[in-house]
Amino acid sequence: KKQLLSPELASKFVELDCDSETQVFMDRCIQRPRYIRWAMGILARMLRSLFSRTTANGILGKGGMFVMSKAQARTLLQRNDESGRDGILLDVGAGDGNVTERLLPLYRQTVVTE
Repeated sequence: KKQLLSPELASKFVELDCDSETQVFMDRCIQRPRYIRWAMGILARMLRSLFSRTTANGILGKGGMFVMSKAQARTLLQRNDESGRDGILLDVGAGDGNVTERLLPLYRQTVVTE
């Protein structure tokens, strides 16, 4: 509902589609069998007695984030394949690094912190 935005905000709005990389992530989340999700939940609770929630989830490969695909990032950043790697990516709160990893090809240098 772009018409609900202020003119200034509406001029900056970029609509993104569900591309193949996004669909793969969604399918992987949905298709994980219930018994695997159940077992991962129990293991995560056990690990949280020793580690932080973030570390426990990282050990299990659980709770990964997906903000946008590489193609969607290129669209938002107005970059094409020919523009090459430029600038510095600063990722504060990088978590398991999945989001950062997707954006690496777009930048000359990357700095992360958790």
